[in-house]
Parts: sequence; C-alpha cells; structure tokens
Amino acid sequence: KIDRLKTSDGFYYLTINENKKKMQIKQLQAIASPKKIEFLLPQTAVYVLVEFIKNPEASFLELSIAVEKKGVKASQTAIARLFKEHDLKKIPE
Repeated sequence: KIDRLKTSDGFYYLTINENKKKMQIKQLQAIASPKKIEFLLPQTAVYVLVEFIKNPEASFLELSIAVEKKGVKASQTAIARLFKEHDLKKIPE
C-alpha cells in the first residue's frame, strides 16, 4: 500500500511506513522548488505606473485587470512587489 501527498507541484506517492514516510517527506522538502518570485519587465512596469497615474485609487487587482486589457500580464503580487521595491505609496497622502 502507498500514501499520496498533494503539493503545489502535483501528487507524490509515499510509503505507509511512518518512519520511511518521514524520511521521504524530508527528501521532498529538500528538493522542493522554491516559490517563484514574480518580477515585472520594465515595459510592463511602465504600463502599471501609467494606469496608477490615471487611477491612483485603484487596487493592485484593478491595476492588474487594467493592464491586461492592454494585452500585458501583471499579477497582483508582482505589482505589489514593484510598489514595495520602489517605496511607492499606494494611497496618495
């Protein structure tokens, strides 16, 4: 018999023997792919900033949707990272 473990990468099949399973899980954690960090290309960042200038009250989701309408992909996470990296304030003071 085997046990199944679901991860973001898919399913892994493990033994049901608890001692061996712990060892298998440690091995999986050691080789697990690190989370991908999303960065924006400079051209994409320009589109995001233009949309932000047009609508400074827009959320990261709204900015993502607005640039996608222009044919450019920018996730909320990547947009948030852009603002954080450049110390941009989301809400004008």
